[in-house]
Amino acid sequence: MTDPIRSFYQHHPPDLAPVTDWSHRHFRILLPRGTFFKIPDRIRNPATLQRWLVRYRPRDVYYSTSCWLAPENLGRREGTPLADNIFLSSDIVFDIDRSPFSLENLEDARRDTI
Repeated sequence: MTDPIRSFYQHHPPDLAPVTDWSHRHFRILLPRGTFFKIPDRIRNPATLQRWLVRYRPRDVYYSTSCWLAPENLGRREGTPLADNIFLSSDIVFDIDRSPFSLENLEDARRDTI
């Protein structure tokens, strides 16, 4: 039997058009067992990310709002060589939502923001 998640990722390349400077972004995926996995690769094109998605079949994919010189080497603050955590820039992001998630609450959050 074919895995529907793997099949989806095989036939639907990720659309990175909305993401600026994605080769400097740090990507993490939420694995089916509920743990996060840091992609140890520089995402230079959608095909690179697609290979990781097909391999691990994540539930969710996240990328950093910041840009890094070597995002594939980004590590924890302590014990990581300084050269692996060189910050370049960052987007300004507002995470505005209301619980429980619904279209009505999303619209309320949008109105509150404006």
